[in-house]
Amino acid sequence: EPSPRLVAVAERGAAALALERLHDRQRDSQVRRVHHELIVELLTDSRSRRSPRDDLRQRCELAGLPVERRTLVGLALRGRPASSSLAGPAASASASAGSAGLAEAADELIAPVLHAAALAKLPCLAAVVDDDLRVLLSLPRRASAPRLVDELVAATAKRHRLIAASGQEVSDFADAGRTLREALQVLQSVPAAPGDSAGVVTHRLQDVHVRGLLRLLADDDRLAAFADRELSRLRAADTHDRLVPAVRAFIEHPTKAAAASALAVSRPVFYERLAAAEQILGLSLDDPVIRTSLHLALLIEDL
Repeated sequence: EPSPRLVAVAERGAAALALERLHDRQRDSQVRRVHHELIVELLTDSRSRRSPRDDLRQRCELAGLPVERRTLVGLALRGRPASSSLAGPAASASASAGSAGLAEAADELIAPVLHAAALAKLPCLAAVVDDDLRVLLSLPRRASAPRLVDELVAATAKRHRLIAASGQEVSDFADAGRTLREALQVLQSVPAAPGDSAGVVTHRLQDVHVRGLLRLLADDDRLAAFADRELSRLRAADTHDRLVPAVRAFIEHPTKAAAASALAVSRPVFYERLAAAEQILGLSLDDPVIRTSLHLALLIEDL
C-alpha cells in the first residue's frame, strides 16, 4: 500500500494536471476566437474591395501568421460524417437539412488541421465560418505551395473525412481575403465528392471550369432569371418528375443509350420522354445551342 505521503503527492499531481488541462482549454478557446476574428475581418475587407488595415497585418503577425516575404494560400474545408457519401449539388437538400451537422463536422476539423500544420511547421489561421472551415496558410516563398497544401490536406484526411478546396497563392497580404474567398467558391462549385479518397484531392480553380464561373456570378439575379426562363415551362408540365431528369441525363451522358441506362429505363421510354420535352419547349434538343442553354440552366439551379 502507498504511504500517505505518496498518496498526497499523487493527489497534488492530479490536481496540477487538471488545472493545466483547464488552462489549455481556455487558451485554445482564446486562440480560436482570435483566429475567427482575423479571418472574418480579412473576408470583410476583401468583399468590400478594401485593402487590409495595417493593424490587421500586425494582429496576424502577433497571432503567429508571418506575412512578410511569404506566400499566402486560402483553404476551405468541409467535414464529412463517416456515413456520408453525398456532397455538392447532389446533396443540396440533405445539406440544408443538416446545417448544424455541417458546422459540427467543420468544428471537428480544426484540431486535425492545426495538428497537421504544426507537424509540417506551417503557420496558419483556422476558423469555422458559415459551416465551413477556413484556413489561411503562410508558406515560404521558395517552397512549392501546391505540394505543401496537398500534403497538409492528405495528413488531415488521415484523421477526418473531408472535402478540400484551395484558392490561388498570393504574395501580397492585401490579397489574403481574395484567396480565402476563392477557396470557398471552389468548394461550393465541386460537383461531387470522391468516394473513400475524399480529402486526398485538393480542388482548385482550374478543376471547376464553368461551375466556378457560375459560382462567381451567383449573386447576379440575371442568372436565376435565365434558369427560370429556360426551365419553367418544362418544370410546370413535368408533373411526374420525369422530363427534367430525362433532359439532364441526355445532356450529361455521351449517348442516348448511356442516358437511358443511367435513368434505368428502356430506350423507347427515354426517347418518348425526350420527344415530350421537345414538344413542351418547342425546341430541338439536337441543337447544340439549346443543349448548352439547358445545361447552364440546370447547373445554375444545382449551384
